[in-house]
Amino acid sequence: MNAFVRLVLPGLLLAGSLGAGPDPWTQLKLGLTPEAATALLGPPLLQSKGHGMETWIYDNGAEVLLRGNVSGWTLPTVAQLPLTAPVMAPQPAPMPPVRPPAAALPPKAPSLPKAEAIRLLGATGPTASPPP
Repeated sequence: MNAFVRLVLPGLLLAGSLGAGPDPWTQLKLGLTPEAATALLGPPLLQSKGHGMETWIYDNGAEVLLRGNVSGWTLPTVAQLPLTAPVMAPQPAPMPPVRPPAAALPPKAPSLPKAEAIRLLGATGPTASPPP
């Protein structure tokens, strides 16, 4: 009983507190300071700074754009999907290998022995001018 209270009860309390509050992304407002946005959303996974702007990247494609203060954001994609159904991309049918029919292939040229090829081409090779 004592082990149950130490292990399970804190997890139940934590799970209840996570689901009870409103979604922090709905509380985000233009003009919030970076400190207030961090307190609301938590620290970002990645931060990118440049040209007077800063982008914070969160899980599930969420982003926050700052120009000093919050100037825009993109909501996480999970918030827009039903949580009960799994999301699976449709898989295309496998493509059969592409091979031309045997009749469409050109006939294989016969190979000549080297001595026969030299006799047919002449001693000067393929660059010789044609006979007059």
